[in-house]
Amino acid sequence: TPSTLKNHLAEIRHQLRYQRALGYNNLPPLGPWPLGAHLGMGQAVTLECRAMEKGNRGRVTVTHETSRKARTVHTNLWNVSPWSGLDVSFASRNQRFCASMCPVHKKFFEHFARGFRIRTGIMSRQDRAYSLELIHELLNRFELEWERQQESGNINMTWLSAVMFLLVSSFGGMRGYEVVWTDLAALLHDVSRCENEEDYTGVGWPLVGRFKMEGGGFAGHVIPIAGTTKSGVEFFKWTQRFCFSLVTNGRTNGWAFARKNGERAKASDYRDVIFSELERIQDEREDLIDPKVEVWEDFGIQRSGRRFFDTACRLRGVSRLDIEAQCRWMKDRQARGVPVARDMVDCYTEYRLMKPALLRPSMAL
Repeated sequence: TPSTLKNHLAEIRHQLRYQRALGYNNLPPLGPWPLGAHLGMGQAVTLECRAMEKGNRGRVTVTHETSRKARTVHTNLWNVSPWSGLDVSFASRNQRFCASMCPVHKKFFEHFARGFRIRTGIMSRQDRAYSLELIHELLNRFELEWERQQESGNINMTWLSAVMFLLVSSFGGMRGYEVVWTDLAALLHDVSRCENEEDYTGVGWPLVGRFKMEGGGFAGHVIPIAGTTKSGVEFFKWTQRFCFSLVTNGRTNGWAFARKNGERAKASDYRDVIFSELERIQDEREDLIDPKVEVWEDFGIQRSGRRFFDTACRLRGVSRLDIEAQCRWMKDRQARGVPVARDMVDCYTEYRLMKPALLRPSMAL
């Protein structure tokens, strides 16, 4: 601030007066700097250039979250450069630090980044949540399409997978990219067990994969989802249709959500099916989707279902304890590969014995 600079300058003048009186100088030289030295100002200029690029979703420029990725680029490249200085480390009993010559770690750049963040602002635009009424309208239309495809004897697996994707993300509280981690063999096993025991209260949705936040090793999680929710969504029935169609097509293992070549599908593969139906609903039912809503921009295939789950659970009074019991696996991912310290109740709780309690969040929807 101006007052800080003024006080700093006054103190410098005092120091210079003392040194003249004592006959020596103990202040460091302020130049000249070596030719080409910029203390990170070069990276700061290119970051400003990135921040002026045209943004998406009607934004004039890109967001702060997008533009700051330029800093990550410089950090990663310097880390593998012979100029990095990372061969110098400082160690204590419990910690170790590595030196770095990367300009974006310089003090000037830190000050610039702080001001840049304040000036540009951190604005995030969350995906619009589905409403329960909108979910029911979608399922009613999908039910009619299912009957039509059954009569024709030709089930479109991409379409059916999109319906199942919507249900799992919305009633399992998962992000889109997590839904496609579904293990088909484990899903068929749990559905078969439920059918044999005539237990249609819910299904354990199995996720398997190399999760980035768990150190890159294989891990598995079971997410319980109610067979029939309080509002009448028949999740188990759709799961049976999904499994039966996959088996009919000769698929009994691998990824449940897969492309024709066998590769694991991406959430974006199902965007057209779901959002095209949302557009038709918007044209016919303004009470469900406001005409001003940009369906393809405001809704998101990754998080609209999850936002529905979180919002609907809160509106229906589902306790935080019940939600965390269902989503406990997310804590494991957030531990970044470090083993999670569980209490005795967690360690010795068996999923099938706890099924009635674990189903409470999705059953309330």
